[in-house]
Amino acid sequence: MEVHLHHFFETLAAIATIIALLLPWLWRWTSRINVSYQFSKDVAENHLPHVQSSLSAIAKKLDVDIPEPPPIRFIEINGRK
Repeated sequence: MEVHLHHFFETLAAIATIIALLLPWLWRWTSRINVSYQFSKDVAENHLPHVQSSLSAIAKKLDVDIPEPPPIRFIEINGRK
């Protein structure tokens, strides 16, 4: 089987095109994941305790018995909290 040099360059051009299109997409995708993670972390750390305490105050004012809200627990996924 004879290998022509143009087949090598065609393969190399195809691989370069795939890499050129894949890397920017991969960068944007991982950036969006990081932004989503930071947003969720911010909501959980800064806003949920205020929401829980406000709802407890409203329920107390209306004489509604509600159970104590569960504590917010953070779990580690892939070494990150």
